[in-house]
Amino acid sequence: MESLNVDFREAMEILADFAGITLRKDPYWRKPALPGRASSTSTAIDSHGASEASGVRKFSDLCEPVQLTRTVVHRALDWLSLAYHEFFMEDPEAEPARLYISQRGISDAMVSQFRIGYAPRNTGRLMNLIKADRNRVAILEAGGVLVHKDNEESRFDEQTQTLSESEQREYYDRFYGRVIFPIRNLQGNTVSFGGRRLSDEPSRTTGKPPAKYVNGEGTIAFSKRKTIFGLDFAVNEIRARKRAEKTDRVVITEGYTDVIMAHQCGFRETVAIMGTALGLDHIRELKRHTNRMILVLDGDKPGRAKAQAALPLFVSQGVDLRILTLPDNADPCEYLLNHGAEAFEDQLEICSLDAMEHALREAIGNLDVDRDVIGSSRALDSLLAIIAKAPTGTAVIGDPVHLRMEKMIQRIATRFHVEEKRVRFELGEHRRRLKEQPDVMLRYSESEDVSEPVPETNDRQLYVYPIASSEDETEESLQTKYAKFPNSVWSNRHLLPASPETDYLELWLTRPELLEELARRINSSQLCSPVSRQLDLLGRDMMSHGILPEFQKIMLRYDDERMKKYLVFLDESAAMKNLPERLGDEHERDGLVEQIVAAFERKQIATARTRLVSDLRESTFSSEEKLQQLRELELLLRRRQEALSGGTDVMDDDGPRG
Repeated sequence: MESLNVDFREAMEILADFAGITLRKDPYWRKPALPGRASSTSTAIDSHGASEASGVRKFSDLCEPVQLTRTVVHRALDWLSLAYHEFFMEDPEAEPARLYISQRGISDAMVSQFRIGYAPRNTGRLMNLIKADRNRVAILEAGGVLVHKDNEESRFDEQTQTLSESEQREYYDRFYGRVIFPIRNLQGNTVSFGGRRLSDEPSRTTGKPPAKYVNGEGTIAFSKRKTIFGLDFAVNEIRARKRAEKTDRVVITEGYTDVIMAHQCGFRETVAIMGTALGLDHIRELKRHTNRMILVLDGDKPGRAKAQAALPLFVSQGVDLRILTLPDNADPCEYLLNHGAEAFEDQLEICSLDAMEHALREAIGNLDVDRDVIGSSRALDSLLAIIAKAPTGTAVIGDPVHLRMEKMIQRIATRFHVEEKRVRFELGEHRRRLKEQPDVMLRYSESEDVSEPVPETNDRQLYVYPIASSEDETEESLQTKYAKFPNSVWSNRHLLPASPETDYLELWLTRPELLEELARRINSSQLCSPVSRQLDLLGRDMMSHGILPEFQKIMLRYDDERMKKYLVFLDESAAMKNLPERLGDEHERDGLVEQIVAAFERKQIATARTRLVSDLRESTFSSEEKLQQLRELELLLRRRQEALSGGTDVMDDDGPRG
């Protein structure tokens, strides 16, 4: 009962079906004779399946509220799905619905299998079907179909079996005028409906077109965060693939028609999440049947955002997830209709990406990992936060989880041009924080990102309050235009300056006239920390305007207390190293300048070496081309060795980080 999420009665029915035993059921919701059929609707839907003459129940009993159980609601919605289906098949009003389904390429067999329906625009037609019976109205209201305009708590005051005409007008069908897709649970019971708008006609109340899709609200029979559209059919296909020794899998899409067209084309292991984000309960339910999942989402920005939001949940459950974006951002229904089943299978098996590879590509995007230090650091941090949620496996040789993690760490180090030991350290930090807050594994929010904005990465946006470059710029306009660094810059030690950048800053802030020579030999792009780069660019900007970038003048450019404190720190650090006196000696001054330039040269060589190794690992070059790159690498290593043999650092090797 617990594993299937059913009550005792439903468990009895499942077991009875399996054993071939017929249980006596409450006949309140019989299979209806639907509109257009020869038999009378009143015969099919009489009072609890019995007339007053039968004596089964007294008329007065019928005016009491019915017991609203999950089974009663299931039975009612099963009946209604047949009614909606009959409207779709035969009613003239449903012609636009039939045209829409035809244009989507859905066959009659799939219309029948998924019981596609249509909800009439006039709710009175549904009221006529159920004879406006007060109890039946209450059940359909509990099932999320009928909605009362005033949403009163109790509407059983009248001692009549049926609602009056004025009472009936207080209700409307949530799905009126829409194509209907019945939603079933794993046992095949109808638990709710999804409705697709057919017209852009504006609403009488809002003046705007209604939402394209309306999905049933949560009820005693239906929970969006637990229910998966098409899973009742997909489970059988997953089991069949296992028996046939094929790779078991489930394909996850966004839309009802995506699932239906996929089943039509033979991909009966396809399901959809209905109008809600993928949640932990969805993933756990799918994992009960298979560990291999392929997420097929639209390639537009919202589709990519959904994939990124759901990825940590998949990772935390140790799922073998692949992500597919179809060409031209087509949805699966369109792609199958235009290209066929064989091309879709190729997309699933060949073009889908491992989830972490997808996350890595999304994180890097168009980032310049060498110049955009803030963006790269954030991207790396967000990626490691996802990986940290993954089960760690064991260090035993051959353990697939451990091997997958090792490869991912290597890939991240290669793509971001950082050392593996830094990646491992940061990953360990994320895991430690997760252990301290284990509930973070289970959280999932669709709230908007409220993080602070990151400064743009063009040169003039990388420093605060530059020197005015035209008559149109004033101190006030610059202070308004250029934002301060976000808190994340100062709280992340990897974004603060380290040696040789601190040595470089201390040198020219102590003797500003040295910046001219240093600027000729060291490019601003060689500075990694946004703080270093900002101070450097401001100093160069002042020099271009004929202003000597003295310490006090730099201080006056800022009203940011954090930057002021950092400048004071640099000044005190320079004093502790006795730089003012040492720079008074011409020979020692030249030696310090050469040492800093050599340190940047070594750093640049190391970066180039990392990038070259990255290219070799990722490239599809021929053996000859790779050999040529290895020769270049050997040359770089020789140059690095020559630079390293140039002497011992005069300044501290590990400069302070602030």
